[in-house]
Amino acid sequence: MKVILFSIIVLVSLPSLYQAQITNKRASKKDMSVRLVKSKPSVYITFERYGNREPLEARESSKGIWLRLHNNTRWELSFCAFGVPKEYGEIGMFYDVEEMPFEESGGSQSNSTEKMPPVRKEKVEPPIGYKQEHACTIVRLASGKSILFSVPREHLADDLAIKIEFNYGWEDMDDINSGLEPEHNVYFYSTSLPPEKSFQSKAWLKSAYLSSEQQAFDNHFQGLSVFFRQVFYLLPLLH
Repeated sequence: MKVILFSIIVLVSLPSLYQAQITNKRASKKDMSVRLVKSKPSVYITFERYGNREPLEARESSKGIWLRLHNNTRWELSFCAFGVPKEYGEIGMFYDVEEMPFEESGGSQSNSTEKMPPVRKEKVEPPIGYKQEHACTIVRLASGKSILFSVPREHLADDLAIKIEFNYGWEDMDDINSGLEPEHNVYFYSTSLPPEKSFQSKAWLKSAYLSSEQQAFDNHFQGLSVFFRQVFYLLPLLH
């Protein structure tokens, strides 16, 4: 009788145990996911805006592009940076400027299904980016966070890209400096920029709208000022 009862308990418990194992596996798989937002890359850069920018170096123009570096991983990131005034962004970023892959005439097309970087039609001479030549400040970017920085406009001219090197939080800094850890890079291509004329048109429309709103307010205020001034002058005549 005890054996039969024990067998019944086991048979009843088996589905629950099986379901619990599936749930634990799913939770474990979810916890081990690299990307926080599945539709986004693990580390990526997005465009913020165009604008005027005082040159940091003599060879630069006064036009700039503001970009944002995103950490979409479960881990902390670290990279080299330098301090800048707040109008340049949250940090000054070290990076290289590179040419986009060149499309040779008559070249064969790749059959790979992986997302390939854009290709350029003509060869260009890239400018020099902000290269790390000496010691730098190590910036740590927490999981799910982002950081704003800017670059000269010409560093993302047609057919150019910037490359930023970074490391993951678990990598030892001594090993990184000794070259014992692999190099990780994130790119931003000039082809990812919105049309500058379109962006400037939107900015102009916004500015024009705000100016018209301000003008309407000024006209209204001026009208009220004239009204109260007239009332003030008429008050002695009413007595």
